[in-house]
Amino acid sequence: MFSDPLEERTFEPDKTYLQMGYLGICFFGGLALLSCFLPVISNDGDWPNTSHPYQISLIFFVIFCGFVIFSYSFVRRLRNSAVTIDGRGLWSTKKGKENSFVRWESIKTARDRVGGGRIDLIGSLGETLIQIQYQLSRFEELRDVILSKFPRTDRPYPQRYRKQTTPILFAIGIFSVFVVGISWCYSKGHFWLTGGLLAVSFIAVRDFLRVPLAIVIWQEQILLKFPLGQLVVQPTDVKSVAFDDYFVKGDRVVQLVLRLANGKSINMSGLTINEIELHRELIRFKAG
Repeated sequence: MFSDPLEERTFEPDKTYLQMGYLGICFFGGLALLSCFLPVISNDGDWPNTSHPYQISLIFFVIFCGFVIFSYSFVRRLRNSAVTIDGRGLWSTKKGKENSFVRWESIKTARDRVGGGRIDLIGSLGETLIQIQYQLSRFEELRDVILSKFPRTDRPYPQRYRKQTTPILFAIGIFSVFVVGISWCYSKGHFWLTGGLLAVSFIAVRDFLRVPLAIVIWQEQILLKFPLGQLVVQPTDVKSVAFDDYFVKGDRVVQLVLRLANGKSINMSGLTINEIELHRELIRFKAG
């Protein structure tokens, strides 16, 4: 948070992501260029015999050019994504304050676009005021400031959220594959591999059982519904509500975590498409 609420700060795109984007352009551009020589390589006998070398060359060229275009659009979007804030609002650094200034009080809510790697700040008419990219440096700090500026939500109780069907079906499918794999390995006498698959399956099932499938929020209590039970939480039981960030192969993964006074942490991700709204409801519940 800021010691001076009027202090102006700029959040630039992380240079690591820009370097990855430029590397992608060079790497896939080189592969696209190399694919143009596949017919020559094929005629020299160093490539598997085929009657359609030019067609294969064209297919690879189009595919790699597609990756080049994707990498270029990523770099272009990221270079224009810097955001500056002060005590009155925020704006796009590239466009300038005169052309893109958004007052804090104009922001009514936000949508977390996980697939797009950004947060859309939404106005009173449902319009997108400005986009905040995950790849900004000190993104967590900027997100905390934005969340602190939201008006208190006043939606009627109870508020209900339910885990989406797709992740549940995906988890069931993965578990079924593990069951088949364990059965096959055991039948073939691969006991070490069977033990390894059993250990991985146990960890996956344990984590799945710890995540609530649904949540109902009242003013006085929260009801968390797990696959094998329920948990009732009072406002005094809540220690904090926060977004936790970690990285998988360079991509930011954001989880909404409810931390209780007894030391237990509950992963609330997947209960709604817009986890920022759920975060606001949990903050309102904690405040009482």
